[in-house]
Amino acid sequence: MEEESKQVEISLSDLWSIFKRCWWVMLIVAVAVMILVYTVLNVTHQDEYTATVTIWAMRMPEGQNVSTSDVSIATYLINDYKLLIKSEEIMDKVINAQNLSLTTSELSQLVSVTNESSTRVMYLSVTTASPKSAQSIANTWGNIFCDHINSTMGGEPMVELWAEAREPQRPSNPISLMMILLISFVGAVVVYGVNFIRFILDDKVNTPEDVEKYLGLNVLGSIPDKNSLRRRRSKDAYYYGYGSNYGYGQNLGNSNQ
Repeated sequence: MEEESKQVEISLSDLWSIFKRCWWVMLIVAVAVMILVYTVLNVTHQDEYTATVTIWAMRMPEGQNVSTSDVSIATYLINDYKLLIKSEEIMDKVINAQNLSLTTSELSQLVSVTNESSTRVMYLSVTTASPKSAQSIANTWGNIFCDHINSTMGGEPMVELWAEAREPQRPSNPISLMMILLISFVGAVVVYGVNFIRFILDDKVNTPEDVEKYLGLNVLGSIPDKNSLRRRRSKDAYYYGYGSNYGYGQNLGNSNQ
């Protein structure tokens, strides 16, 4: 006996009907998730501030010619500088100079070093919870690194602190409104997905349209639901009885006059 595979066909009208049935639930869930996420972020979120110093590699003395090979060497040494600037020796000096109660590993997590492609410019960024602290640590770190490299190279100005860090005025990690909206949208999509799955798994014939759609039969007639008719009749009887009693009371009042 051959088993016929059951295929579920979903049209755009079905998707729209699912949306019409659950759009208000989606809206409520989206608003509730938005309020919840915003409240949680306001309670748990901590602002962080980032200060950045600019370091220029191979600053040659005035009057001294710089060849192309020297520039190439300086550009190549940028990768070495990016590693050396986060060495334990440099970080120990920064900790002592700033009187920080941090270990070298903890301090290393506060700093990031970047470099513009094909340039001799290096950026040292320090992120802390205080804008003044970030500025002070970044400037101290940059000066210590430049002095250390130049003294190691025999006093030659191999690196120079080109621009000191400024005190940041705004947090570097503000609460993202787009993230909150995205999370609330995901909550609404989950509600729609649940209703979509329920629609797929529902194989019952509920309406005469379902008979024509799934069974391919023409409906000649339908039997009303007894419970719905009973509720409707009781409702009509209530309003009818209220109106009759109201009218009867008015007639009694008129007759007494």
